[in-house]
Amino acid sequence: MRICVIGAGAGGRAFSSFLASKGHSISLYNRSFSRIYDIIEQG
Repeated sequence: MRICVIGAGAGGRAFSSFLASKGHSISLYNRSFSRIYDIIEQG
């Protein structure tokens, strides 16, 4: 399933991580790119 999460705060990141671990394709959006970049670096 393809899922979009808006907000890369603590909740958005935890939710995205959980869904990705279950095999879903995640699109994560945030006001600033720095939080998204940190997530991309972590894999």
